[in-house]
Amino acid sequence: MTTNRQFKIPDEISNDDELKAWYEQELEKLGDEPTPRRELALLETANRVYCRLKTDRNTPNPYKGPLVSALMESGWEIKRGSPKSKTLRQDASSLFTRALRFIPENPKACYRLGHLMKSREKFGEAIGYFSKALELASKQTDFQEDLKLSPAQIENARGQSIALLQKLSAHFEFYYEFTFEPEQIATLQNLLRETIYSHVVYSTKVERSITTKTIDSFEYDDRIREFKKDPKALVVDRYNQIPLLKFLDNQKSYAYDTPGSGKLNYLLKAMGLEDWEPSSVKRNTITQNVRRVNEDLKEIGVEKWVEINYSRADGGNLLARCDLTVHYFKSLLD
Repeated sequence: MTTNRQFKIPDEISNDDELKAWYEQELEKLGDEPTPRRELALLETANRVYCRLKTDRNTPNPYKGPLVSALMESGWEIKRGSPKSKTLRQDASSLFTRALRFIPENPKACYRLGHLMKSREKFGEAIGYFSKALELASKQTDFQEDLKLSPAQIENARGQSIALLQKLSAHFEFYYEFTFEPEQIATLQNLLRETIYSHVVYSTKVERSITTKTIDSFEYDDRIREFKKDPKALVVDRYNQIPLLKFLDNQKSYAYDTPGSGKLNYLLKAMGLEDWEPSSVKRNTITQNVRRVNEDLKEIGVEKWVEINYSRADGGNLLARCDLTVHYFKSLLD
């Protein structure tokens, strides 16, 4: 995928200051909301010329960080827009891989590649990427902010790694498909050891703050009992076979058909508790599902405190207004 042909560098540019002035001028021409691909094309061109002009190797490259962000955004746009297209999934993989080449300490690129490899049934490679994402996430304080993993993504990577290990245990090809680094093996060993004791993922959402940790089934039972004392607690429980949405003030609950219920995923996405994308990007389909989620919320009596919205003006995001404390449980293997 060649993108930098859209921009031509004037011949007279011969130093960093001239390049910066040209870049800022072209960026302004793109407008307030440039498309990810146009911004990526501009950054690729500026980075290529900067590397050619650069004489001092100790000077930080001002275009590398934004370029990696643009690669990540472009890859995510492709993956989100056409999740079932093998060709477009390959394009997304290429963009995430290029982002890793520029900044190897990129847990989010590893995380995205893990999911893409899983969708292509390359389970050994998927485990490698998920475990690398976890290894990097454990020391991600110094990383570029948009490359960090959220607590929900970290727990998802842990669960994906363990579930894929179980899937691959009976596959002879597993040993030839991917070579693990010593750090990744140690990460996976720790995951398996922790799973014996802590296999329930517990997230708490208070206003915009979300905390996530793993607990054992005994603590899960204790938490459920404790919540009965909190009338403003909204429990989303996917740990049990039949997922429940429960408002403890009036002891009303709504049971979903399956743990992977689409309506439940809409709710969790809007609240920022799951990194999930709708299978359809059609506005009418999304709007209808949002309406159904709000009907579920009304059925248990929380419509005064919780509402899900979708608006194209907000960049096509699912958003939640929530004035309750949300307690979310799921299995580590989900």
